[in-house]
Amino acid sequence: MRARHLLAAAASLALGCAAPITVRPGGAEHPTVFRVSAYARAVVLSGTMTGWRPKQLERRGGDFEIAIELPPGRHEYRLEILDDSGPHVVFSEGAERTADGFGGENAVLRVRNGCGAGSSIQGEGSSHETELPMRKLILAALVAAWSVAARGDSRREVARADVPPPLVREVTARAGERGVPAADALAPLHEAAARGVPVDLVAAKVLEGISKGIPIARVNAVARDLTARLGTAGDLLRHARGVGLTPAADHVAALLDLGSALASGVSRRELDSLVEAARGAQGGSADAVVSAALTVGELARRDVPHDEAMSLGTAIARRGPRPPGEISSLFDAWRAEGGKDPHAFLSEATRRVESGRKLDGMVDPFGESPDRVVSERGANKNVEGNGLAGSDVGKKGAEHGLGPAERSDSARGVIPGVDDAVRGKGKAKGPKK
Repeated sequence: MRARHLLAAAASLALGCAAPITVRPGGAEHPTVFRVSAYARAVVLSGTMTGWRPKQLERRGGDFEIAIELPPGRHEYRLEILDDSGPHVVFSEGAERTADGFGGENAVLRVRNGCGAGSSIQGEGSSHETELPMRKLILAALVAAWSVAARGDSRREVARADVPPPLVREVTARAGERGVPAADALAPLHEAAARGVPVDLVAAKVLEGISKGIPIARVNAVARDLTARLGTAGDLLRHARGVGLTPAADHVAALLDLGSALASGVSRRELDSLVEAARGAQGGSADAVVSAALTVGELARRDVPHDEAMSLGTAIARRGPRPPGEISSLFDAWRAEGGKDPHAFLSEATRRVESGRKLDGMVDPFGESPDRVVSERGANKNVEGNGLAGSDVGKKGAEHGLGPAERSDSARGVIPGVDDAVRGKGKAKGPKK
């Protein structure tokens, strides 16, 4: 019996660390679906969409699922598998992540207007009618409405604003549940209001820290640091608008993304240089600056020096925003394949971004190149048209200028290199007749 128990616990741990996870972003007509396939007693979801209160997923056969109606925007969350060996935080493959300020990470989900268009989807989700109670969502909507109105006022008017009563009640209640004095938990919120920083964003961080059992002194330090970074981010966005850049499509998400970049060590000087790069581009936008800063910050968290990552960031600021988490996921895949020299990766990514070419297929999974990077021979050729960032906009076709490992199966066959030899593009080895 004991051996069976230990075997089950080991299997649970192994499955929990590599649990298949599906996150299907919803939209105006469909809920966002979270699904985890794992051998576990329970799976719980917590995040900004739940006020950082844990919500248990429903067991459906061998899966755990929950569906939540989420408004468009940027949401942070984490999924935990609970089994006999304890809780395990898990992420879907390729999920965008951000540091939580408490020594861990949160996953980031971006819900677009419409039915999840533009969102990153992991796997195949199935819809159902399970929904969370709406109390938290209504509270979030009220707070968001107050926050938008506050940000529309002048700094002096916002500075006189106090913390909204719904937030006071929620933070006070959560603090009481953990035995934390309400005055201590509310202090960062009052400071944020006095500085003209969106109070709801700081409140979310306080609730997160309380939910994760972080000491209140540490929670307040993180919340105050967030307040300072949000203030800097707001100043940068106002500066970007002042020099003629198109405003960010989602102001709140832009604030949080810039705050994340600042937390990763991106300096205000570097942010200003990205604004100048976007300013010099036709149709420059604040979203391009935010995407560039977020990319530099994500690479910095992977020990890439800022001065090396800034060349790629500058290219993004000029050419337009990239899908969130795209380059960091590629970088992780490159390292997993044995990549050692970040300069090789960054140089190739920068060339492709500058020329408006796709990044797909940039990582060499076959070990044919010493730096594990597939160099795109057509990256420096003139490309006609402008199109979306990351798209192949040339008129010669998406396969033009690509190496064997990059072309689609219809162009290169199932085995890279072998079918090229058959087509006469390589030397086929074999006995001479």
